[in-house]
Amino acid sequence: MQPLGRKMKIRRLLLIFLTSALFLNPLTTQAQQVFPPSWGGMVSFTFDDGDRNIYKNALPIFKKYGKVGSIFPVVADIEENEDWSVTWPQLVEFKEAGWEIGSHTMTHRDLTALTDADVDYELKNSKIILANHGIEVKTLAFPYGNYNARVLDYTTRYYENSRKAWGEPLNGIGCNRYLIQPANLKVRWEK
Repeated sequence: MQPLGRKMKIRRLLLIFLTSALFLNPLTTQAQQVFPPSWGGMVSFTFDDGDRNIYKNALPIFKKYGKVGSIFPVVADIEENEDWSVTWPQLVEFKEAGWEIGSHTMTHRDLTALTDADVDYELKNSKIILANHGIEVKTLAFPYGNYNARVLDYTTRYYENSRKAWGEPLNGIGCNRYLIQPANLKVRWEK
């Protein structure tokens, strides 16, 4: 038997995670009181930066198995037609496939190091430009996972929720919707 190629390993890993989504039951005692026993919990898959390889590799696999994820593109990279970034038509395909499209800001700068005007620009304009392309955005993914009280204040002005880049892997029923904590798995797609 030949060793699996890189692309096959990535696909196998992704299938393992999709399969695990069907069997995980991360409900706390509090959650079990709110949700019926048959609910079983939730796993979500998020992809930051809007790399075109997510379109090429992940979207077809998710479609094949009837699953969806979330993609958080950097809007200026799409606008500037960066060769590695998803395009507007590709982003619409994600939307049509049922994926959540979120914002990863205009330029992926560390929001905590910016002036108030720059933070406002990054958050507001990325949301406006996505809306101009028919994409309603409700979630922000903080670039580099960096935030502070000031950034959170601006975030609540434009978004219904936001997420960090890393943290505790499970969010409970009463979690702060502006500090959703994902468990991270870094996968490098073939270029």
